[in-house]
Amino acid sequence: MGRIIERTVNVGRANITYSLERKAVKNLNLRVHADGSVHVSAPRLVPLAIVDRFVGDKAVFIQEARARFKGRQAAQEKLQGRDYKHGDIIYLLGKPVAIALIASDKNSIVLADSLIMLYLNDMENVALRQKMVQKLLAELCQQVFQGVLLEQYELVKPYGVPFPVLRMRTMKSRWGSCMFLKGIVTMNKRLIHMPLPCIEQVMLHELCHFLVGNHSPRFYAWLDKLMPDWRERKKLLNQWSEKV
Repeated sequence: MGRIIERTVNVGRANITYSLERKAVKNLNLRVHADGSVHVSAPRLVPLAIVDRFVGDKAVFIQEARARFKGRQAAQEKLQGRDYKHGDIIYLLGKPVAIALIASDKNSIVLADSLIMLYLNDMENVALRQKMVQKLLAELCQQVFQGVLLEQYELVKPYGVPFPVLRMRTMKSRWGSCMFLKGIVTMNKRLIHMPLPCIEQVMLHELCHFLVGNHSPRFYAWLDKLMPDWRERKKLLNQWSEKV
């Protein structure tokens, strides 16, 4: 690993600070991390002025990436801090669902159409409500994601893709991930709040990594072939990421 230095580029009225690492690469590469920091890797002989200009030209991309990460973080903090009061609305598969708190001798939870009914022996116990709803959401994730995997796998099965292990967890900066060498697909639990087409798009995206392990034009050619409307689905996903 080369020595990393920090530089600042002035773009209009704003400054962009980035970390620069010289590496044995052919092209300039820029990455925005979840914390908003910008990292650039550059060939060893490329002049600093060219690197600065490259970063300046990416100002809009950097701003949009930071906004997306900030929105996801805010949504995650909102989700973790939700206390599920009576009348609160959450989304399941893109549809609004109301929370109803009902006094009861036994604790139980029931999902019926557009209503989540929490039967509680302690109406003031916020931690209990959170635990019960999160358990329900985890069960829904397992059910829905497994069904989507079975459906989308049929699209890649003819090309020799092995059936993967499905994992689920809450992720801050990714909707899904694929460890194709280990045969594992991981889905973000937050997807359970989004419309089904978004979940299908993420699942197929990860399955396509068993065919192409990077995001080269050949990868997107597979997506175009197997899900011609994936771009529209991705736009919908980006819109919903601000809601949930």
